[in-house]
Amino acid sequence: MFSEKTRGIVIASSSSAMVPSRQAFDSLLRYIYYGDVTMPPEDSLYLFPAPYFYGFTNNRLQAYCKHNLEMNVTCQNVVQILEAADRIQATDMKKHALRIIVHHFPKVAKLPQISRLSRELLLDILQAIAEDMSETRFTHDTALCSLTDSFYS
Repeated sequence: MFSEKTRGIVIASSSSAMVPSRQAFDSLLRYIYYGDVTMPPEDSLYLFPAPYFYGFTNNRLQAYCKHNLEMNVTCQNVVQILEAADRIQATDMKKHALRIIVHHFPKVAKLPQISRLSRELLLDILQAIAEDMSETRFTHDTALCSLTDSFYS
């Protein structure tokens, strides 16, 4: 019934696998029986991989969960969302979480969850910070060059 890809997601989950809460399971049932996608953001975190796990033929639930998470990511939950996105290989969501971490790094770095991140995710954060710094420096250098050029013209 389940494909190898689906099994890989479940097996790849660590001992802290995301087991849906009763509320998230109720949200899933409302989606299945009524097509209702209204749910709190924390349910979206659990239900994002549901289409893969249950073999849904459309991606409506996943698209809504992604949208709901993107609109409700905060400094307090961004680390949890980064971990979940990495675990379920949601690259767009992971990039979004990394952008928020970089933008709010002084605040996010003080969260206790950051110290529990895997080495790979910490390296992803460092790389995202480095990319942001190089983009900022490039923009700054370009602005300086145009100022210098206009000064000497």
